[in-house]
Amino acid sequence: MGGEFSLAGLYDTWIDPEGKKLSSVPLYTEPNTLMSDFHNRMPVILRSEDESECLNTDSDKNKGSEPNSTVCS
Repeated sequence: MGGEFSLAGLYDTWIDPEGKKLSSVPLYTEPNTLMSDFHNRMPVILRSEDESECLNTDSDKNKGSEPNSTVCS
């Protein structure tokens, strides 16, 4: 048990109204049974076998996303 894992997210860089640069936004989903007692949502955890495809901007799963953004579900 344990080890490394990846979280899905939309990557974009923008400046908020106070001038602070923000560079990433995680994707959230309904909590699994381990997290549901603590919170009503949790980050999307990628399976290790899906990581390469999610990072591939030419993937069919990423078609239609904004430039410089990666979407994988």
